[in-house]
Amino acid sequence: MQLLQLDTQSASGASSARGAAKHSLKVLSRLYEQFGSYDDAVISLCVFGRGPDTSETSPSRCNVSAISRLTGIPRETVRRRTKSLYEAGVLILEGKTYRIAPAFGELLASVCDALTKPVASKST
Repeated sequence: MQLLQLDTQSASGASSARGAAKHSLKVLSRLYEQFGSYDDAVISLCVFGRGPDTSETSPSRCNVSAISRLTGIPRETVRRRTKSLYEAGVLILEGKTYRIAPAFGELLASVCDALTKPVASKST
């Protein structure tokens, strides 16, 4: 397992990394509330964040093997969970690839927006 190398010499670098971690946890917690499962939250986030395959206008897509590789979730678990997410209307299946259904894409975009907003500082 590779560990991320953080610049601990820089207080602002450590603070920035802590802020990013807090935002990531908020996003994951919010998605867990929506999906009821961390695996479902991570899989949905993976499909959403995978990016367009061919052009800026094509929707994000990926298959079970790619999701498993990217998330570290066992392939069989990903297969079962993507099938469940498909049946729930969260994912759309096209051939052997999945993409996020438009309504859930909007939800994921709004939740992930929190990552791009600066951390509000406490007023004293």
